[in-house]
Amino acid sequence: MAKTKEQPMFGYKVPVSSQSYESWCNSDEEFASWGESSDWNLGGTATPEKKYPDVVCPHDFAPGDTAYLVWVVYSTGDSFGHHSGGGHELVGLFRDRDTAEKLAADIEANAWAYNRRGGSRDAGYHFVTPDGQEFKSGYAPWKGYFESLDNARVDSVVIR
Repeated sequence: MAKTKEQPMFGYKVPVSSQSYESWCNSDEEFASWGESSDWNLGGTATPEKKYPDVVCPHDFAPGDTAYLVWVVYSTGDSFGHHSGGGHELVGLFRDRDTAEKLAADIEANAWAYNRRGGSRDAGYHFVTPDGQEFKSGYAPWKGYFESLDNARVDSVVIR
């Protein structure tokens, strides 16, 4: 079988910030119950980045282009407490919103099925989007013992 040349990938830096809006702990003891809630916000831009990108894709966007970012927010915790919105991960960058929305829906359906089964040995994911991008990982941070997906989001960003 002949090998085909891999498609070049382009990296982008996307500013993301978090804000904690609730935090509590029942006592100063080492193993006290606790809770926290956070929210994440995108800066609305993406900048080409070769060395340490936040997200990669096969699209070489030009400055001023609008791209659609698929990203997830998930909750985490431990035996003593829960952090709603405790983490985030950028997943993919697309030229069109419909393809991005399809990936976000697939991520949510996959996470829902995983949680419905009470977890499983398969804590990863594998998706192929209509534009041919493949997203595959043996580990999804929102599929842990204490972790769960809050939502998969699609937001537009402007390339700088």
